[in-house]
Amino acid sequence: MKDDFLEDEPIKYIEERRLVTTLISLKAPRFAYFRSAYFCFFIILVTFAYWKNFLGLADQMAVSQDRLLQHSEYWRMFTATLIHSNTGHLLSNLPLLFIFGTFLYAYFGVWLFPVLSFVLAGFVNLFTVLAYPSTSFLLGASGMVYLVGGLWLGLYWNIQRQYNHFQRSVRVFGVTLILFFPTSFEPQVSYRAHFYGLIAGVILGFIYFYKKKDYIRSFERYKVQYVEDLPVFH
Repeated sequence: MKDDFLEDEPIKYIEERRLVTTLISLKAPRFAYFRSAYFCFFIILVTFAYWKNFLGLADQMAVSQDRLLQHSEYWRMFTATLIHSNTGHLLSNLPLLFIFGTFLYAYFGVWLFPVLSFVLAGFVNLFTVLAYPSTSFLLGASGMVYLVGGLWLGLYWNIQRQYNHFQRSVRVFGVTLILFFPTSFEPQVSYRAHFYGLIAGVILGFIYFYKKKDYIRSFERYKVQYVEDLPVFH
């Protein structure tokens, strides 16, 4: 009588690819810090000139609905971003502008920051003053700060695919709460400009990503490993 033996089935393996590197996980080049610092330093110089009323320009830089629509002084949309009311106002905007400006310049170049970010900040100022009384003036870089912050968060959400949608959303929401949600409310602060800037930045981040998706994803690198193909029971 012969014994019957059951032969084990051969183990099957499948290829598993895991995303490990993206464009924004690469080390930022050192020169990006200096370029972002140059822009922040330019804002400091213009603000000091505003305080000193250099060449009598102080009255020509803040923006209001009246000066835009009734007097056609459209340059104010942009010059308002470069000036601040006092030292505290200036210092409250520069750190985040420097940080997000460095990241955007390092990975996406000068056209995204500061060029396009500065231009769009002007339109954030425009839409903000349209919602205020005609003689209310707006000044400061906070609209641009929130714009570049929203831009970075929009790009991050689309690029960091090694995390699932929920994980990315939690990270973006957490950063938004920590950095951009006010802990107190002051009547002289334009929270409307903050909101408009943040929303405009996120939208720009999504648009830019889908316009440059092939280029951005060309930096993705995967780790390939073979794992046992286990049966799935329901």
